[in-house]
Order: sequence, then structure tokens, then C-alpha cells
Amino acid sequence: MYIPKRLLFVVIVVSVVFALYIVAGCAPRPSGDIVIGYDQEPAILNGFLMGGAMMATQDVTAAVLEGLIGLDNELHYYPWLITEIPSVENELLTEEPFTITYKLREGITWSDGEPLTSQDIKFTWETIMNPDWLIISRVGYEKIESIETPDPLTAIVKFKEPYAPWKDIFRGILPKHWLEGKDFNTAMNQEILGSGPFILKEWAAGDHITLVKNENYWGGPNGVKPKLDSITFRFHPETMALITMLKTGEVDLIIPPPDVALLEQLQAIEGVEVQVQGGLIWEHLAFNQKDAGSPLRDINVRKAICYAIDRKTIVEQVLKGQVGVLQSIYAPTQAVYTPAWEQYTYDPEKAKQHLAEAGYTAEVLAEKPLKLKLGTTFGNVAREQIQQVIQSQLRQVGINVTIDNYDAATWFSEKVDKGDYEMGIWAWVVSPDPDLEATFARDRIPPEGQNCYWYENDKVTELLKQANTEVDDAKRLPLYQEVQKLLADDAALLPLYQRLNIVAFNARLRGVKANPSLVGTFWNTEEWSLEPE
Repeated sequence: MYIPKRLLFVVIVVSVVFALYIVAGCAPRPSGDIVIGYDQEPAILNGFLMGGAMMATQDVTAAVLEGLIGLDNELHYYPWLITEIPSVENELLTEEPFTITYKLREGITWSDGEPLTSQDIKFTWETIMNPDWLIISRVGYEKIESIETPDPLTAIVKFKEPYAPWKDIFRGILPKHWLEGKDFNTAMNQEILGSGPFILKEWAAGDHITLVKNENYWGGPNGVKPKLDSITFRFHPETMALITMLKTGEVDLIIPPPDVALLEQLQAIEGVEVQVQGGLIWEHLAFNQKDAGSPLRDINVRKAICYAIDRKTIVEQVLKGQVGVLQSIYAPTQAVYTPAWEQYTYDPEKAKQHLAEAGYTAEVLAEKPLKLKLGTTFGNVAREQIQQVIQSQLRQVGINVTIDNYDAATWFSEKVDKGDYEMGIWAWVVSPDPDLEATFARDRIPPEGQNCYWYENDKVTELLKQANTEVDDAKRLPLYQEVQKLLADDAALLPLYQRLNIVAFNARLRGVKANPSLVGTFWNTEEWSLEPE
């Protein structure tokens, strides 16, 4: 499902998809059925709720729920459920007052045959804004003043003020006729109904989720009916096990972590195609400032950690230099990119100085080392290697790190979302729009958003909110540049590297176009097909 915000969790654990070559001796599957090898299982299917921000939820439901506007593999916005993207030129966007008019395509139906109308758009907004529901983020939707539906195909959305990232809302439309009157906190967690090319057939917890062709599919903006009969996501947390499944033909597609050895191994498998691209995914070390007594509430401790970690060694040893050190919370290809974290060069002596300023002198640490836990999702080879490097480097300055890993659902839903961790490694996957209000504004701490750092800086919050009211990109640019500088000066987190987006799949699988954005690999499954052997 398209998660109603620009960011979602991606733990290098980000989704695993690779296609496999069907090796002789493996039991053949029908040519219309494919299996995805995936390293994480969703906690729930409802991507609007707390617990649904995993990339696994996004990927599994991407072919089920559809949004008003799509984002293709070249990061271009395009009209999906609507006839055209609103603009001043086509008179579907007005600036004073800021109003967006959406014109739905004719003939769109839900998978149960009921028509999708403007009432569903309004219902989606009302559901997100209902305080009874545990919505993960209302950013953008709370800026809406009203929605008028003069006819079944028209929704007129009036905003309280200009909202620059408006293309990133309504990425998933909810079925009013199916959800109205139900408890949204539970109604869509284990089952789901959408307008997409596939529908949910079954969820065997701990093993797989199977989607089957939507026989009532309206055809999408290109009039394409799904060619595959089914897509099964088979879950296994171990990267190496997934590669074995690839080799034996048990799965048809995986998305491995950015490990050079794994990439070379995949490229050497006969009958496998590998797509590699730079994406809008950035890996980082997170500091949790939730608890008042945590050492991480002290800026000097956070800065000490930043100086004590040799990020260059991480990318050279673990990632074999295939990516560079990331000095921002944006990808270098984004216009707002500012290398604000360049100040944190590897400097153990400076790290010790900051520890001393926080009261952790050499004498104090000799008697009682500073102890911290570092968590992520288990089973990911690259992540675990990075943890070991960080553990070793922090030990050199007197910080003892305990590795504390969990399965993806527990890590994100029970640890990160609830602030029950100290340091963590995960990745964010973002939209081309630079909006990060949901991630760093002080009023976006869970459950009101995804500020899972419990980071509080009034100036950062002010700048992020101001940037969202500026529709002129030139005016937004300096605001985001200042945000990056403040975040870096506060050592709110430590960016590690920009992740490569790697997708490996059976060469007989056609139509796969890896998407480096939050939309994910499964954005165009209606175009996928599997050629006969």
C-alpha cells in the first residue's frame, strides 16, 4: 500500500526481491505464478497505522491499493487514478486559496466490483484525520480545510494554506463502502480491499502472503490488465538463505542488501538479471533521546560517537567502495543536498574530548565504561558487519556496545516506534520532494509521526513547517539547507551511506523496473509476465 507520507522504514532490511533462474530438477510452477523471496514479513497490512510503516507493508500491498498520483522508476510523477496532474495551466490548481481539483478516470472499480468515486477520496481524508485511529502521520492531510465532491468523479480539496508536497498525499485511496463503520485500528490489518491489479488471497503467518489477479481490474492509466495469475511473497530473514532459494529456483525475485560480494554472486548466476541504481534510500545510525536519563541526551556523547566512527572504513571494508560516505539526510542527486555532516571526520581524540565534556573522562571510563545497545534487524549480512565495525571503533574510546537485534516486525513496531532502543541502524526511503517534517519536527514524535529519535529542536521544526508552505522551490532550498546544518550540529543522527537499489530476478520475468523511491519495486506489477521455459 502507498504509505501516506514521504518516508518509510527500510532496514537494509529494506524489501528483498530477486528473481531466480528455474534450475533443472526443481518442481516447475505454472507460468503465471511467481514467488518473491523477501527478508521481512509485515506486522500488519494497514500502512496508514503505527506498525505499518515497514517497507514490507508497502511492497506487499503496492499491487492492491492505488493512489491518485504515481511515481515511476525515473522519479517522474504521473496521473494514476486521475486524468491529469493538477496545475495552474490546466486550471485544476489555484494558489489563492490553495485548492487542488482531482478528476477521477471513468470506469474505475474496487476489486469487488463497486465503483471508486470522489466519496472514497473524501473518506480517506476523514479516516486519516479521525483522532480515534492510530494514524502514523497526518502530515499534509491536516492542512486540508475541506473536500467537496460535486459529482462522483470530482474532488475539490481546499487547503488552509499552501502545501508544497501535495503530490505525495493520497498515495492510497480507501474503500468507503468496505470500511465505513468498522474499527480502522483493526479492520485492514489482516485483510485488505483495493482497486489494484491484484487482490489478497491468503496470509499464512510466518511463511507467505499470496496475491492473485484481480479479474475486475479496470486496467490502470495504460489500460493494462495483469498478466500474472499470482504473486507469492515467501518470507525468510536470512540473506544467504534467500540467495540459496534463488539458485535452486524456489523464488523468482529478491532485493538484496548492498553487499559487493552478494552482488557479484548474483551477477554470476546464469539466467538471472540484476538491476542496480542509486536511489533515495539513505542508511544511518540513529540516536534515541526519549529517556531523560539516557547518555544520548547529551550532545557531547552523540558527537563523540560521530567522531569515533570511521565511516570511510565502513564503506570501503563492508561495501567495498561501491558507495561513498553520505554527508546528508538527502541523496547527492537531490537539489537540497548539503554535506553538513562533513564536520565529523574520524577523530578518536576529539571523540574522547567530547566524552570528557560529558563527564566521561578516561578515569571514569576505566572504572565504569559507558554502555550502549545497538540494534537492527537480524539476518542482514551487511548490517551485521557494520554493527561489528561500530562496536570495535567505539570500544577504542571507552564505549562498550552490545548488539541487540530483532526480527523486522519486532524491531520497527515494538522497538523503534515505541522508543525502546538506544542506538539503531536502519534506512529511510523517501520521495523526490524534500519534505521531512514527519521525521524531524518535535511535534511528530510517535504516535504523531516518525520522529523516532525523540529529537526536539524548535528552529528545525519551524523551518520544516515553513518549507512546506513555500511552493517555490527556490525559496524552499535555503530552508532545507539550514535544517541539515542544524541537524548535523546537534548530531541528531549519523548518516552512513546512500544505499544502492539492487533487484535480482529470473531473466524470464519481464516488465520489472526497479524503483529507487518509497514506491518500491512492485509499482507496475500489472505489466509483469513470465516467459515459458
